[in-house]
Amino acid sequence: MSLRSEAKKQLHEDKTERGEMKETETIRRPLPRFQRDSTNSVSAGRERAPVSPRAWPLLSLFACVLVMGVMGMRLLPPTKYTNWADPFKSWDPQDKWAFPNVMASFHSWKHNQLQDNRKAFEEGFQTVLDPIRSTESEDENIDSSNKGDETVEASTLEDIHVFVCTDEADLRPLAVLINSSMANCPHPERLFYHLVMPHNQRNAAKRLKHLLPKARIEMAEKYIDIREVEEHITFRNDTGARKELVSPYNFLPFYLPKTYSEIRRIIYLDSDIVVKGNLEVLNDVDLEGHSVAAIEDCSQRFQVYFDFAQLDEIQKRQGPDRPSWLPDEPFNKSACVFNRGVLVIDTKEWIDQNITKAIVWWMDEFRKADKKALYKAGMSQPPFLLALYGKHKVLDETWNVRGLGRPNLSDMERIYYKKGWNYTFERIPFMSPFADEANILHFNGKYKPWKGKRHRGENDEIISICGDPAKGQECAGLWWEYLSPESNDFLKKKPVSKGIL
Repeated sequence: MSLRSEAKKQLHEDKTERGEMKETETIRRPLPRFQRDSTNSVSAGRERAPVSPRAWPLLSLFACVLVMGVMGMRLLPPTKYTNWADPFKSWDPQDKWAFPNVMASFHSWKHNQLQDNRKAFEEGFQTVLDPIRSTESEDENIDSSNKGDETVEASTLEDIHVFVCTDEADLRPLAVLINSSMANCPHPERLFYHLVMPHNQRNAAKRLKHLLPKARIEMAEKYIDIREVEEHITFRNDTGARKELVSPYNFLPFYLPKTYSEIRRIIYLDSDIVVKGNLEVLNDVDLEGHSVAAIEDCSQRFQVYFDFAQLDEIQKRQGPDRPSWLPDEPFNKSACVFNRGVLVIDTKEWIDQNITKAIVWWMDEFRKADKKALYKAGMSQPPFLLALYGKHKVLDETWNVRGLGRPNLSDMERIYYKKGWNYTFERIPFMSPFADEANILHFNGKYKPWKGKRHRGENDEIISICGDPAKGQECAGLWWEYLSPESNDFLKKKPVSKGIL
């Protein structure tokens, strides 16, 4: 036998031995728990794969039925536990909701349920949000016959038209303005509020009426060309004005008299206002032939706003370039500022005197200035001052106690207040000594009450103080008096349903 044959034979014996050893190990290996040891089976001694449990054949069908059932329950009427249209998620009586008549259409039933929800909602929260504060007077015991001739029936009184222009998405300042003005008016039913707001806020009046059901509120629907207004607005970084003042809604009050000329008298109010006085008194002010009435604030002067070198050059113009509203005499640097946040407007006189055209003209002059801004520290206020210089009726200063959203006093304000109060005012915080007698509190400035906390923490700084310098109170607290915690939470939320709010 050759060496090659012996090598092949040895290799064959080695393979046979290894195969026998592997088969022996396989037989001795413990069987899986799911494999039965059957010596009669042909595959006895072989390893079997574990048997996986079979799924219940009806499980998928059961899951589908469960999901469809849950979705179908959404079509059932509201339960006795919660009112689905109530943003406060209050509890309802057990027998409040009844299953609809199966013969009635679903849409008709849904409409009826919605009306019931509205009624239940208003009745449940009217006691908390009622703007009319019932106060008992000492004169209640007087015989009504003694004052029968002095009392005028509210139905015979004319409406008081209050306009507010704002693009603020937060409705809380409007709720405070309306609530406070109605609370302090003997005949709140006379007050008619016109809200000039963007189209995406068209449901604002509806939401406010849910909180203030006695208020007469409407969204002003007359068209004002916003693009035309924006064409005359120019923002410059060297003026110190806040960027948010560029909004065209900051200038829309100047377009109201022409747009609503059928209303002879308009009261315009900024949205950041608390009304402490009687708007009937403000509405009855004799304008004495003027187009507008506004308060004069002598703690601020014209010199703060304007570049008088440019004003002098403008006043020297002659011929067709000189408009009729430009005064012959130079502007007085020490003239007191009159704030545009509270206005009483005679629409006829405003139109006859071309006030809107004059304001727009001054806005265009501001845009034309190249090297230096014509005015600063404002956007809509300066052209209003120039157009109505010497042409306005002066209101009592209590009708616009302003600056309550500012954190500090200017040097000019500190000097002015010290003369009147014989008191050294610090620069910080802002102080308004006239606030105790205010008919209107105006929170103009960067720091609005609704953007802060209802209750100030120990480490929170005071923005402004109202009243006597020695014992005044935080101004923001006066604003929060007219907004309950419930209404505050409600207005901070987005509408739950388009059908109700």
